[in-house]
Amino acid sequence: ATPEFGTMRSYSTPTGYEMRVFLSYKSNFDIVVAVAGVKVGIKNLSLQGDLCVKLDQIMEQLPVVGGMAVYFMNPPQLQYSMEGIGSMVEIPGLRTLLHNTVNKAVADALVMPNQIAVPIATPAQGVDVPALRNTPVLGLLRVQPRWATQLPAKNLHLGSRSSDPYLEVEAGDQKYTSSVVNNNCNPTWPEDEAGYLLVYAKVQAIRVTLYNHATMWTDGFLAQSKPLHVVDALLQTSFGRGPLALYTDKIKLAHYEEEPPEKERLGELNVDFTLMQLIPKQLCGA
Repeated sequence: ATPEFGTMRSYSTPTGYEMRVFLSYKSNFDIVVAVAGVKVGIKNLSLQGDLCVKLDQIMEQLPVVGGMAVYFMNPPQLQYSMEGIGSMVEIPGLRTLLHNTVNKAVADALVMPNQIAVPIATPAQGVDVPALRNTPVLGLLRVQPRWATQLPAKNLHLGSRSSDPYLEVEAGDQKYTSSVVNNNCNPTWPEDEAGYLLVYAKVQAIRVTLYNHATMWTDGFLAQSKPLHVVDALLQTSFGRGPLALYTDKIKLAHYEEEPPEKERLGELNVDFTLMQLIPKQLCGA
């Protein structure tokens, strides 16, 4: 299958150039994966996302470009069909486990900071190969969950319905998971609770999702916010733009410009984001 490309955007970097283009690809090959000892066939795999091509370490001699790297700034959207397991796919949690396994395989290979880096020039020509293969860190993003409201009730507790919610915040191939607040659809997290994620660009996406903790099966979805860029998350906290709106899983929030339909809205989530920048050669009194 031939990949389809959207509009290309080009940016200069301190050591070269970066191009970003929307990629849509539908494969015509089959993949077999093993999950929990079960072999599953993956067919009709399609992928959509912003592909980044970095031309790095520009030099004043041939071949001009020291090397190139290919990666996704944010996890691409994956769609596929499964075969070979029949009714087993209806086992609670198995479909989610399969989905997470495929997504992790892609993230481990191609989602920033992971990348495919290829030197074009040689070290003798001045190419720094380790630097080419490593993505510079923008900083450490501190995530502090505060409270959420009007979450769906998924559990039955002594005759009344409620949930045991917790928060997941994803950036690139990293994930922060909060503590669980038991039996509460309007949870409040401890004041001193916080998590940390390495971020690599201000336009990197942050995905915020709330789940219901389960003791027997895979944890269930509760609510999601629109994806945020790092810069949007920081502005949300710094300028007091208020809590994040939460939505059901009936909509795919793949495009940041989309305004989700009001009928799919749930409650709100208050979470603080702070960027802690790393200062080279000034750690531990150096």
